[in-house]
Amino acid sequence: MIHVCYMTNNGYCAPTVVSAVSVFESNRDVPVCVHVLTEEVSPENERLLMSAAENYPNGTVRLHNCDTYIREIRENYRPTGWKGTCNAYLYMFMEELFPDLDRILWIDGDTVNLQPLKELWETDLTGKVLGGILDIPAFLAVAPDDPFWDTPFYFNGGVLLFNLQECRKRHIDAVLQDWVKKYGSSFRFPDQTLFNLAVRPEDVVRLPLRYDFPAGLSDRVYQMVASYNCAEKPTFSKESVMQERKNVVILHYIGGKLPTKPWFSDCTIWGREHYLRYRALSRVSDAPMASMKEKKGRVSLFFTRLYDIPFSARISRLLYHIHRLLVRKKPLCERTV
Repeated sequence: MIHVCYMTNNGYCAPTVVSAVSVFESNRDVPVCVHVLTEEVSPENERLLMSAAENYPNGTVRLHNCDTYIREIRENYRPTGWKGTCNAYLYMFMEELFPDLDRILWIDGDTVNLQPLKELWETDLTGKVLGGILDIPAFLAVAPDDPFWDTPFYFNGGVLLFNLQECRKRHIDAVLQDWVKKYGSSFRFPDQTLFNLAVRPEDVVRLPLRYDFPAGLSDRVYQMVASYNCAEKPTFSKESVMQERKNVVILHYIGGKLPTKPWFSDCTIWGREHYLRYRALSRVSDAPMASMKEKKGRVSLFFTRLYDIPFSARISRLLYHIHRLLVRKKPLCERTV
C-alpha cells in the first residue's frame, strides 16, 4: 500500500481534496491510504476530506487530529509560522504519528498527481533519510534561507519521500525538535529550511524534477536556471527540464506570476487544466471560484509578473555570488542527522 500524507487547516481543505482525488484517480489499481494531518478543521470540512475516497475502492482517507501537536509547537517551540499556521512543523512528530509505517510520501495540498506513484514510492532509500527534489533557485530570489547558500542541493519541501525506518534509527523527531527550538524563529520557509539544515546532502536521494514540477515559471526562466548548472550547485540541463515537463508525475502549483494557484478563477498558468479535471471529480466541483485580482488588487498582480521572466533567476544568481564573496556567513552549526 502507498501511504500519502497532507497537512491542512480549514483554509486549504478544498485544494487538498482535489489533490487527494488526483492521487486516487492516478493510482486506481493500487491500494492507497491518504493521511491528512488536520489543524482545527470543522466537522463539515472533515466530511469533505473523507469524501475524496468515496469513488475509489482501493482508496482510504485517514484523518489525524493534530490540534494538540499544534498547541505544543506554538507554546514550547514558538517558531516562525507560515501564512498564519504552524502545521508545517508537524514533521517533528513523524515517529509518533506513523509508528507502524516504513515510509511515507509527504506532499503539499497545492499539487496534483498525473501519473502512477509506484516508481516514486519504490525508490531505493537504503541508508537515506529522505528523497527530495531540487528547489528551483529563482523561487528564493528575494529572501533565501541560510541553507540555500550552504548546500549543493537545496530541496523543495513540497514533495518528500521519507524513510521512516531510518528516521527512527536516527531519532529524527528529537533532532528536528532541537533544531526548531534553537533556530525556528529565524526560518522563512519552515519545513524545507528545517530539513535542508538538519539533513546532510549525502543522506538525501535526489529525485527527478518530474516528481515535484513547479507549474508557474515560464520556459525562459527554466532555461535560465539550467544555464547556471555547475559542479558546485548542479541544477539540470535545458534538454532534461523540457523532458521532465513532458513526463510530470506530480505537478506543484508554485512559482511565477500570481495567481499561481489554479483554484482562482483568473489563474492562467500552465497545467491548470489538470487541476480543473480532478476538481470536476471531487465534491468541490460546484463551489464558486474566487478571483485573485479582487483579493490582491491589480498592482500586486502586476509586480508578480517579474517572476515570469528571467529577472528572478538573474537576481537569485546575483544574490548567491554577493553572499559568497562578501557576506561569507557561517552555517548555524554542523548538520547532525
